[in-house]
Amino acid sequence: MEHREAVSILMLSPFYFRITVKERLKLIKRYCREIGLQPFSSSQV
Repeated sequence: MEHREAVSILMLSPFYFRITVKERLKLIKRYCREIGLQPFSSSQV
């Protein structure tokens, strides 16, 4: 799974669109860490 796929999965939740961008980035990093992907580096964001 790639980072884009992880974000696509998170976007299926209506909650994702109710949080701030900063909170979204935290959520993406946490999700990626839990499924075994390396979190985004600053060049990937």
